[in-house]
Amino acid sequence: AALAYGLERSNERQMIAVYDLGGGTFDVSIIELNNGVLEVRASHGNTQLGGDDFDELLMTHLANGFQEEFEMDPRRERKALARLLRAAEQTKIALSTRPFARAREEYLLEAHRAGRPLHLDVEVERREFERMIRPLLEGTLRSCDQALSDAGLKAKDLDKVLLVGGSTRIP
Repeated sequence: AALAYGLERSNERQMIAVYDLGGGTFDVSIIELNNGVLEVRASHGNTQLGGDDFDELLMTHLANGFQEEFEMDPRRERKALARLLRAAEQTKIALSTRPFARAREEYLLEAHRAGRPLHLDVEVERREFERMIRPLLEGTLRSCDQALSDAGLKAKDLDKVLLVGGSTRIP
């Protein structure tokens, strides 16, 4: 990521943290840049954590609300689950730029007896989403602390922090 952002073109000495929170994995690397040479001083992460986990938490929240309202679990039907996951991801993206977002899926399921369509239509507040994902984010901060410790540095020693991956757009 540091190379892709052209950081090696600088001739000054810098300590850089690359915080990479992609769809499926998370890692942080502490990089020393010296006269155009990049050296990884330390790296730490979680191969089981990524933006997909944020989508999953939001999807579970939406599914639980739907189940509470209609007494039907949309996760039990494959197509409904796929649509619910897509709605969660779109809602997550919208919450990156707005304080509220609406998760909508028309005709998500059909009521058993009445045969009437059941729609997902829920407003999600960014603060509510942030509460949901806080434990995951705190895990990334522990990895940052570990990488800094492994590099023999403190946060104040960093010159730059490079945020990489779609989930770093979450406020």
